Amino acid sequence: MKYLKYFVLFFILMMLGCARNYDPVQPLIVNRQYQHQQNAVFDAALSVATLMNLNVAVIEKSSGLIRFSNDTYGASLLDKYCKPHIVDGRGRPKYTFTEWSNDRMDDDLPPLVGSAQVTLLVSVIDGKTNINLRTNFKAGSVAVNSTGLLEETFLRYLEEKLGRASRTNFR
Repeated sequence: MKYLKYFVLFFILMMLGCARNYDPVQPLIVNRQYQHQQNAVFDAALSVATLMNLNVAVIEKSSGLIRFSNDTYGASLLDKYCKPHIVDGRGRPKYTFTEWSNDRMDDDLPPLVGSAQVTLLVSVIDGKTNINLRTNFKAGSVAVNSTGLLEETFLRYLEEKLGRASRTNFR
């Protein structure tokens, strides 16, 4: 009985030390407005998706909805486009996707493959074309947060297609 409280304390401390902290996962949402017609922005977005190797899963031109996906992101692209999902108590990454993939291969498992789902809604608000860009990422079957790089790249290419003077504001 004398050592029971020390054993319980040791067990609790060991469990806390081994616990992993996961960064809460939320889709990244970006809104922008353009001076161009809705059809021009919609068509330019499809062109950009092709350029970025995003597969078109849904096209509803009448409602302005486009859903893209890519199921073939390797660990190096996940490191680029996604925040590490395992963090320490201070929010610092403990494990990169490349390290995770290497560990999998060391255990004779296939390398880590990730996916992205990008949803774009092109609509007209107050006479201006508005886009709402939403992304969701997975590393294997684990949902992870975006770094914002894919979204930034997509919007930069879109603005290049439409012309630099096309954007009216950023939210």
